[in-house]
Amino acid sequence: MPNPLTSRARLAAWCAAIVVTAAGCGSDPAAEKVAHVARADAFVAEGKLPEAIIELRAAVQIDPAYGEARYKLGEAYAKSNNPEAAYPEYVRAADLLPDDPKVQLTAGQYLLLATRYEDARSRARKVIEREPKNVAGHVLLGNALAGLKDYDAATQSLERAIEFDPNRGLSYATLAAIQSVRGRTPEAEAAYARAIDVDPKSPEARLALGSYRLQAGDTAGAEEAFLAALAIDPKNALALRSLASMFVNLSDARKAEPHLRTLADDLKDAAAGFMLSEVLLVTGREPEAVARLTALAGERRHFADAKLRLATVDFVAGRRDGALAHLEELLKQQPRSAKALALRGRFKLEMGRTEEALTDLQAAVSTDSKYDAGQFWLAQALMQRRRAGEARVALTAALRLNPGYVPAQVELSRVHLGAREFDDAISVAQDAVRNAPNHLEARLALVRAFLGAGRVDEAAEALRIVAAQLPKEPRVQTLEGQIRLARRDPKAAEARFAAALEAEPSSYEALGGLVASRLAAGNVDGALAAANAAVEKAPTDARSLVVAARAYASNKDYAAAEGLLKRAIDADPSMLEAYSMLGQLYVADKRLDEALREFDRLSALQPKAIGPKTVVAVLHHMANRRADAKQAYEAVLRVDSSAVVANNNLAWMKVEDGENLDLALQMAQAAKARAPQSPEVSDTLGLIYYKRNLFSFSAAAYEDAVKYDPRNPEHHYHLGLAQAKNNQPEKARESFATALKLNPGFPGAADAKAQLAALPARD
Repeated sequence: MPNPLTSRARLAAWCAAIVVTAAGCGSDPAAEKVAHVARADAFVAEGKLPEAIIELRAAVQIDPAYGEARYKLGEAYAKSNNPEAAYPEYVRAADLLPDDPKVQLTAGQYLLLATRYEDARSRARKVIEREPKNVAGHVLLGNALAGLKDYDAATQSLERAIEFDPNRGLSYATLAAIQSVRGRTPEAEAAYARAIDVDPKSPEARLALGSYRLQAGDTAGAEEAFLAALAIDPKNALALRSLASMFVNLSDARKAEPHLRTLADDLKDAAAGFMLSEVLLVTGREPEAVARLTALAGERRHFADAKLRLATVDFVAGRRDGALAHLEELLKQQPRSAKALALRGRFKLEMGRTEEALTDLQAAVSTDSKYDAGQFWLAQALMQRRRAGEARVALTAALRLNPGYVPAQVELSRVHLGAREFDDAISVAQDAVRNAPNHLEARLALVRAFLGAGRVDEAAEALRIVAAQLPKEPRVQTLEGQIRLARRDPKAAEARFAAALEAEPSSYEALGGLVASRLAAGNVDGALAAANAAVEKAPTDARSLVVAARAYASNKDYAAAEGLLKRAIDADPSMLEAYSMLGQLYVADKRLDEALREFDRLSALQPKAIGPKTVVAVLHHMANRRADAKQAYEAVLRVDSSAVVANNNLAWMKVEDGENLDLALQMAQAAKARAPQSPEVSDTLGLIYYKRNLFSFSAAAYEDAVKYDPRNPEHHYHLGLAQAKNNQPEKARESFATALKLNPGFPGAADAKAQLAALPARD
């Protein structure tokens, strides 16, 4: 048995063993970094880019200021179709090698792509200062100046480049692009033609012409130019990408596919591989698409994106366990992946696992609060739990991050509509339509918002645009029915709702419209028949049960309505509308205690919702349980200090009970700020100012009440009282007279007559 090695001998043997991968134990770092670069050059020559990148990264770790290695690392990343990694290496190399024009120009091109035009201009000027006739430097400067919208200087720079080298086609092509931006079409076309004439073998000139034609809407001309570039250089990545993107945008998968295959298979372009998988899925070749995505998942850099896509493919195909398994595998490696958490939450939401979905989506936005899609899907989950206030916050966050996020705008319009904030609902829906004129959901959201606001003609006009393209779309027919119903044409409305229901039997919106239109036409039996048929077909569908309950309640069959609502609550304990209707039914039937119990249950289900709590307070108020009502209104204000009904009604009660007028005024002002067009709020504010002897303020508030509810005699009466105290007898006389004309027997009529008689006689 050999003698054990001494410590010195062991160290020498270890150094000898690793000499291939390092410059030697205790070697000079300068020599070591050069050795890494030399090995990288050899790997690049063999086409082994990953190995070259490893060597170059080792070199810059030894010497972070090694400019040549930085530049070569950028080149290796660029050849690997990883421009995101190439960009910072090129820029750092340019900082380290300020006198190398080639490095400055390369960094400048990447700065242009990153829209850092000031920095690109700086790089170009460095080159031109050193080499005044450097054509590429003048072209770079022209592009940077164009990016800064200094088109005159950009044109001069390009003309200088052409002067120094009149046979360089790319200079003409760049000048043509600038002329195009300036709207000088003839000059642009002439420059493109000249670019091709002087350099007929230049693919870049053809590509520039193709982009110009594509922007002008000439897809046939663009295709011709891109194919001409490809004929010159069959593996030109930009030509292949341009053709593939154009055909994908034109929904012509057949023409896009060969170009994507060349990019993905021959040029190893991962982005093209992902796009090709989409084309394969669209054209019904799922196994091949999955195989490509699986291969991409095997690459560390693309693992996460590929797994997310594989999960989506499985979920859409109904393989839900497989979809979740992909996400579990991804989260095992990247537990804080906001995209994986959000996608899992989205899947669980569609599977009906709402609480689990909420947990995932809250984790996603907690991990990355700037992930707009995560905020959007969190809002969807919150809406399913009827937590509209929190959903509003999430949607607002999504739109702050991405102001053009149309699905979030559609949902926010829906939230505003549910809160009866009609102006906001309309405004947000209009923004969505402006951002995406062909987005069906945005168009329908605008119609619903107009209908909610009672602006029927505008709703009809907004729907006309959609109906022209999709006349048989069930939702379009349902909205047409609602418009007909609003115009008091129940027969025409019924026809629209019936057609919508036939096309989409599960549409409870169409069912509700059909029942409502038959009731409006006096066809009670027909309404009940439609409701009963829906319940018979889906006896545990809470929405159908609620529609049926509404039909029976309209027929004053409260016992049947009550039974249906209780069945709806059993089927879906979160169906808030069922609780609300049940409470209203008990109120109509003078069963206030039972109504209170139902709304207390509803409030417990929604601890952060003010709606059920407000109803509890109003019910106590109606029953003249003043202490309970005040406590209930205060409970609402603890959740939302600006709640309109609670502030208004509690302020009124404080005035009636002779309590703190200053506090009552604060409450009324808070209600006015949130509901400036509410006549009830203005009336309350007018009363408080009247009690405080601020008669001019009181009159102004009552004028608002009259403005927004001119048919209410009490508002005119109250205005007359304030005007009389404000030394405006003629105006007071007119207000009292109007009140009595509107309703000679309104509750304040006797005093109005007395006040009118007490006014000083006219001169």
